[in-house]
Amino acid sequence: MQPDTDNKKALLHGVEIFSHLGDAELDILAEYSEFTTARASETIFSVGDPGVGLFIIADGEIVIRKATADGEPREIARYIAGECFGELELMSNSSRTADAVATRDSRLLVFPRPGISFERIIEQHAVIFTGILHEFIATVARRIRSTNKLVSENSGWVRELRKQVYGDKLTGLYNRTFVDEEVGRIIAATTKSCVVIVKPDNFKEINDSFGHDAGDAALQYIARNLQDYTPDGCFAFRFRGNETGIAMPDESLETGVALAETLRTSMADLDLREVTGTERFQLSVSVGVAGFARAARGKFVGDERGELIETAHRRVFLARDAGGNRVCTTDA
Repeated sequence: MQPDTDNKKALLHGVEIFSHLGDAELDILAEYSEFTTARASETIFSVGDPGVGLFIIADGEIVIRKATADGEPREIARYIAGECFGELELMSNSSRTADAVATRDSRLLVFPRPGISFERIIEQHAVIFTGILHEFIATVARRIRSTNKLVSENSGWVRELRKQVYGDKLTGLYNRTFVDEEVGRIIAATTKSCVVIVKPDNFKEINDSFGHDAGDAALQYIARNLQDYTPDGCFAFRFRGNETGIAMPDESLETGVALAETLRTSMADLDLREVTGTERFQLSVSVGVAGFARAARGKFVGDERGELIETAHRRVFLARDAGGNRVCTTDA
């Protein structure tokens, strides 16, 4: 069994978007991969098929064909052993735009193997796929730069892929991976920024009294409320469990404090009767805020800009320790 795994890993490592992965990460991808065969003239996929997998040729040859305006098939690409095809549709969650046909008997490695959801793999191994996402964008940009086209990080399929990697499935907010991988980088490029983190004081009562499904529903209400008050250019995220927050690049600490107060009062006004059944439940939250700004002569004032998330999170618990239902902006 080991030689088969080693062959899978060698093929995967030869693909540009996986070439940066280490041995342990390749082990994971190999586990989700499977060898398959295609006879000469056999169709691997057709126009309109869902793009649910990418293929690496272990042996053989595959031709990619697309119909011309008059319906005649035209060859647009030919792949041989060691090369990969089908990755664009997989990564962009789109349908096939051409036919793939084996020109002779071929052996292929398919990732993910049939029956395995690519979205589920991303969810379970988000850190790995964050790196793959960045490498994929760079790879496609290199491939099509010669045609004077530009891959924009705001194009529709890139946004969709980022959503798969960085989106929290329950709330629709950005997830912890986005916080860990992106927020610090975004904030580091600004001259002022702040972070607000919100934690319910009495969330446990919802789970204990109405069940965990009610808790999940309540968290969705909280997330929608958070999104409603998130300014343009800012990022609403789920941090840990029932903790949520907003990263606010290029916004002042004063703006963050004002938003924190708005969130505190708006959360208390949430109507959770659909969650609890008929019983009125008033949510109470504690909010932590951290921020910095560049003052005269380039000196930064306020909190350490590389630690805004940690600082705001720490202040959430200072607010809770002081009785909850309040905003904390200092460590004093």
